[in-house]
Amino acid sequence: AHRQLVVRGGGAMSALGNFALRVDAVWGVTRSHLLPRHIELGGVRTATKKAKGSSRNGRDSPGQHLGVKVVQGQLVSAGRILVRQRGTAMAAGTGVGVGKDHTLYALESGNVKFNRVTKLPKGPTGNGQYLKKVKVHVSVTPLAETLEAELAVHDRVGLQALVAKHKAHMAAVN
Repeated sequence: AHRQLVVRGGGAMSALGNFALRVDAVWGVTRSHLLPRHIELGGVRTATKKAKGSSRNGRDSPGQHLGVKVVQGQLVSAGRILVRQRGTAMAAGTGVGVGKDHTLYALESGNVKFNRVTKLPKGPTGNGQYLKKVKVHVSVTPLAETLEAELAVHDRVGLQALVAKHKAHMAAVN
């Protein structure tokens, strides 16, 4: 007779509360042993903000600005960066230095030249064929040599005579 559920006032909370009180009165068990704490305090709390999902994306690093920075035939000054690269995809030729991050830069002022060099290894690979190793060499021809080569090419039109005349005029002015 003592175990029946007594409902007074309506609602599930009052029914659970009366049951807990009746058990307390009959068996000597405290309310906290029978009911979860949130029910004993008066209900379950609802969220006031909507829950949002989390994303594992949303991070990105800036670009590293790698690649060739000049074109063939371009005049560059000493110290100019020619190629930014990871590893030695391109090799340094004459007049070109290599930085600690494999950056190629001009050691002297001059004209940029790119050469494709093909190497064959000494022995065949496993299937009897030879592997080609193709590497690009970047070199800088010094400015004086570049100007001499240009004058030799354009000598047919009398450019060298024009330059000599200009030099004489400049010497007379000074």
